[in-house]
Amino acid sequence: MNKILSIIIPSYNMEAYLPQCLDSLLVDTLKDVEVLVVNDGSKDKTLEIAQSYHRRYPDSIKVIDKTNGNYGSCINAALKMATGKYIKVLDADDSFEKDNFNYFISFLKKQDADLIISDYVIVNEKGEVTSKYSFWDQGEGMAIFFKQCVDVLCNSRFQMHAVTYRRDILLRINYKQLEGISYTDQQWMYEPMNEVNTIVFFPKVIYRYLVGREGQTVSEAVSYKNLNQTIQVVLNMLQSFNRISKTTDKHHLYYLLSRLSQKIPSIYRIGLLKTKDKKIEEDVFKFDQDFERLNSTLYDRYGCDKVAFFSIPYISHWRERRRKGKATPLIDVLGKIVRKIYKIPD
Repeated sequence: MNKILSIIIPSYNMEAYLPQCLDSLLVDTLKDVEVLVVNDGSKDKTLEIAQSYHRRYPDSIKVIDKTNGNYGSCINAALKMATGKYIKVLDADDSFEKDNFNYFISFLKKQDADLIISDYVIVNEKGEVTSKYSFWDQGEGMAIFFKQCVDVLCNSRFQMHAVTYRRDILLRINYKQLEGISYTDQQWMYEPMNEVNTIVFFPKVIYRYLVGREGQTVSEAVSYKNLNQTIQVVLNMLQSFNRISKTTDKHHLYYLLSRLSQKIPSIYRIGLLKTKDKKIEEDVFKFDQDFERLNSTLYDRYGCDKVAFFSIPYISHWRERRRKGKATPLIDVLGKIVRKIYKIPD
């Protein structure tokens, strides 16, 4: 029987969270769902847990066991096996809102749009909701065109947790994510969006996004440590932009530029915040060189970006500092002020 939805669950050392994740999918309509748990070379009991759920629900829960290749490799492996009409990614430390998910499956059976957008909440380790993000308040189930809601899609809170793609659009572009690094979920929100024309909103919470777990890639300390991985993702997005922008329409172009605008300045801001970290400074400088090589027009545009509460184009000043190979007092002062305000250690 054809499944209406494939759910990809990348899993690495998730024994503490995977049972809760999978339990949240055990709804009455599970028979219409294909759950692909991808064990990414875990060293704990993640594989055993996944296999135990497969034995209980063999028609719906499948296990892909592979050597470690990080997040993107899990997505790529699962896409080769996915058969559902729609496809959604669920991180193993997150979960779904069970009652709404049951209704969501029935809802999907009536749809034919390229993209389904749903609400999501952020929860802490205790399962308490700390934030909720909604994207549409004009009813559910009505198909609209991409251009009609592009501003909604450009909201920085619009992330992979809200997205369910029609699998056909991923197949059409032979979609693949970078392997061996983290933060590739940003790719999930980039090139495939250029294929989206029709959208339907499901104005209920599906995704429960856990924030605050120790070692989580979104934590400040981990993101600083892995800055080079973020840089690789952004450079890949720039390469995609160079290719897509030649043929896409103005509405998709606006979206693509908006996503870049959310990611590119953040790399320079880390350089501003961590001026005493030589490794970070070198990573940002290398990114700056690659950015200019890939797209000089965008490179010049982002030189004007400013710190939120200062009217100073800090990226231009940072570039001047690096090119002249000498200290730029303004950057040192800005970095010190920002670190103090946000209580960020040197």
